[in-house]
Amino acid sequence: TAPVAASSIAPAMTVDTLENGLTVVTVPMPGSGVVAFYTLVRAGARDEVEAGRSGYAHLFEHLMFRGTKTTSARDYEQRMQAMGADNNAFTTSDFTLYVPVIPKESLADLVPIEADRFQHLEVAENAYKDETGAVNGELNKGMANPGWFMDEALRELAFQTHTYGHTTIGY
Repeated sequence: TAPVAASSIAPAMTVDTLENGLTVVTVPMPGSGVVAFYTLVRAGARDEVEAGRSGYAHLFEHLMFRGTKTTSARDYEQRMQAMGADNNAFTTSDFTLYVPVIPKESLADLVPIEADRFQHLEVAENAYKDETGAVNGELNKGMANPGWFMDEALRELAFQTHTYGHTTIGY
């Protein structure tokens, strides 16, 4: 355990590295008895380096909710609801973050569920097709905003070599 001192902008925290190499950062917060369990995956849109192939990090974010070898998507969702979880995720150019928020008493139940999801993901073809449709719906919704095209054009102009040149959702 390596304690990290509090500063004027951040509370005190501890950083632990588990035997398997996983880094666990604990930030105690005064408050209402809830836990935000962040799982940061250092894979985002910038990691998509093949020209004309983008949006996979975001699609993978969606697929992570579709079940594992041992837990169906429905069972996963039922277990999360039983804990009272507010469960979400998002993808950026730099990373993907999964954020279930649960009552602190449920933390011991959440950890194995999330570990299973990250170790044993299994996506059936029909689930893959469903999620590509969901992402396409997000793309269509975004394209209804005129700012969408400006952002896309600006990225392409500003980042002609770097992979920040394409949006997170892809083309």
